[in-house]
Amino acid sequence: MYEGLALFYDSFTRDIDYGAIARFAGKHILGCAAAKRALSRGERPIILDCGCGTGKLLDRLGDGFDRIGLDISYEMLNKARQDSGDGILWLCQDMCRMDLYGSVSAILSMTDSVNHILTAKRLAAFFARAHNFLDPGGVLIFDIVTRNRFGDGKNEFVCFDDNEDESCFWTGKFYPRSGLLKYDVSHFRLVDAEKALYARTDDTVTEKIWDGGLIIELLGKAGFAPVKTYRAGRGGAPEGSTGKDRLYFVCVKGPRGRAPDADDHHTGG
Repeated sequence: MYEGLALFYDSFTRDIDYGAIARFAGKHILGCAAAKRALSRGERPIILDCGCGTGKLLDRLGDGFDRIGLDISYEMLNKARQDSGDGILWLCQDMCRMDLYGSVSAILSMTDSVNHILTAKRLAAFFARAHNFLDPGGVLIFDIVTRNRFGDGKNEFVCFDDNEDESCFWTGKFYPRSGLLKYDVSHFRLVDAEKALYARTDDTVTEKIWDGGLIIELLGKAGFAPVKTYRAGRGGAPEGSTGKDRLYFVCVKGPRGRAPDADDHHTGG
């Protein structure tokens, strides 16, 4: 899956500030009860990145944690293994059906990963699995792309990016009624400069623009409380193009099945 995307993903996502994401996530990880207990025992907190892609966020989080990267795409994970440092465990799994060897202090799912979950049933399954594999007092941190991205009323778009040895075309369409965003990605990579030969790969990607209220409801049913949300630039959430039109969630593991109280959801702006 995403064989073509894996080859050029990093080249054409240079605008993602992984350092800013790592600082935001790291602050909340180190502040949670599960991480504090691990550190008090002289252990490094364990973090899991669901939908880790090529592993850039895990690299930025550094060696202060034991790190696990999980992705459904073998091609993405293979690229991560090649480019990332040692000491990271890579798992090729569906994040909605993940099965770990033990529990972790924190689970991350950033840069559209939750938007790749297309049904409420699978979204609820991901939250339930995350709750199950978190230590008590552990934290789930993720972001979603919101409908604000389409605030100008334009539901179709074309993007083009060009480097010295490769080019990429993105064409997409947003369907407001279903909340689905579908786009086709074509990538051209120079393979023989003398003959001017390029290799072409094509991928189709579908995302779901989720309603924040439904997400809060499903998190509460899974047992997360409190849940805090942050918009770009608020509470340390990434700014600029990285945080634009995104909503960041920081969710603490509470008792399973506990209905969230009115004060359990806090908005960081």
